Amino acid sequence: MGDSNPENVRQCSTIPTRLQLCVLVAAVLAAAYSSLPLLAAEPQLTDSIDMSVQVGQALSAALDLMDAGKHEEAAAALQKLREQALNDYEASRILLQAVNLDITMGNHQAAITDSEALLQTQTLSDAERTSATLMLGKLYLQLENWSKGIEALLQANEQQPGNQ
Repeated sequence: MGDSNPENVRQCSTIPTRLQLCVLVAAVLAAAYSSLPLLAAEPQLTDSIDMSVQVGQALSAALDLMDAGKHEEAAAALQKLREQALNDYEASRILLQAVNLDITMGNHQAAITDSEALLQTQTLSDAERTSATLMLGKLYLQLENWSKGIEALLQANEQQPGNQ
């Protein structure tokens, strides 16, 4: 039921246009990014695959535990792997799975910590780096850390091909 009284219409328009636009942009960004699934990207093959058989087998066993729904055991297996001396590629694959597991278990703060560590590795492809940055932004938004969330989402947008 709209009020066609011009006096009431003028009162609504006293909100600065710039503020209205900022609120609109924030609402659109929040709606767009909150509708995206909260899971990290699956690993993609890169040119620098360098994983030892021992680490590969242990990671595979941890993934089997995750698939079987044995999340606590999988977390312990991933933590045990992280305590080993790892090359950068091995660390990135383990961290990627740790982020997925943290999210599955609802531990968003741990997922943020693991995502930040993942982004420090050097063997991520451009697509994986963008995906991990986007995930970090969504995690921050999930915890209502709006400034860090928007910062990460803008960074992910800048990493998109054609936006650099």
